Amino acid sequence: MYKEIIEKKFIGLDNLKFKFRSEAKDSWDNFLDSLKFGPVIYSNQELDYQELNRKEKKIFDTDLSLIVIFKNSPLVIFSFTLSKEHNRYCISSYGLPVLSPLFKDDLDNKIKEKLTLIFYEILYEIASYYKIENWISSEGFINEMNISFWHKISTKKGDKIFTLNEGYINISKSSEELIKHLRKKKTYIDIKRAKDLWVAHVRNNVTFNEWEKFKKLHIQVSGKQTRSDKTWESQFQDINNKKAFVIFLYDLKKLIGGAMYRYSKTTALYAIGAYDRNLFPKPISHLAHYEAIKELKKKKINWLRMGDIPSKGDYNNPTEKEISIGLFKKKFSTDIFNKNIFIHGKNT
Repeated sequence: MYKEIIEKKFIGLDNLKFKFRSEAKDSWDNFLDSLKFGPVIYSNQELDYQELNRKEKKIFDTDLSLIVIFKNSPLVIFSFTLSKEHNRYCISSYGLPVLSPLFKDDLDNKIKEKLTLIFYEILYEIASYYKIENWISSEGFINEMNISFWHKISTKKGDKIFTLNEGYINISKSSEELIKHLRKKKTYIDIKRAKDLWVAHVRNNVTFNEWEKFKKLHIQVSGKQTRSDKTWESQFQDINNKKAFVIFLYDLKKLIGGAMYRYSKTTALYAIGAYDRNLFPKPISHLAHYEAIKELKKKKINWLRMGDIPSKGDYNNPTEKEISIGLFKKKFSTDIFNKNIFIHGKNT
């Protein structure tokens, strides 16, 4: 029924067509790369990874993500999925909040508003049909100053809106400016200490044995294997397919840490890290992030998303550990942006 709901919304819209992401993956990533700011969280590699992670947990999502096209020109991408968990249907983006629409640069505001309303109505009608009481969407930094139409419509509909903090590093700043920022946050001292203690290797491709060693370190640090072998294999492939890179840290020849970063044409994100806890409180991850900044400068990628910076009182009740990790991310971040969380549905 979901397909009929979507198709109905596009009837009578001349020259305006849609395709599902699953049948237009090349167009999806090409559109993302065409933007001045194309968040990597919208990329095929990130969405496919989340899908694989869910399948390993025996949760199967129907990907309804849409790319809307006008006369062969993509206008917008919109990512959401439908799944059934514990005998109840759910709307999400592979278990995470639905991603707000991402529009073509300089698209007319009237078209943006019209398409946003279509997407919003599609979700409401799907929720009504599958008896979904509420669902969550999110809208992070997209390098625009104005309030989005997604935000405006959610406000008009009376949805609950929560604001969180999200940290980014502006890689387009000069090296001198970035070092000055890190000095101000008293982080550069730890970076210099780490450089004296460890050796960093930036890798844009890895061997199977190298990746297995990093995987074993992650298991050792976590106390158990937190993800399936297939998700590790997926990340291994992303690195060797030039969609991510990894930084390994060594004490002489012993691997003591590592961090992986996914990237699109304009943005990157800190995807995974593991560091030998026996060496704490000596700085380790500081060096990985510093080397990542240098590598992203070489790649001419302007933004590195460090992630959420939680606070007590946030809607999702973050743990003390999550808050502590957030404070570390904050020290590296040159910019703290609002990330809006919208709770939609009957009981909002």
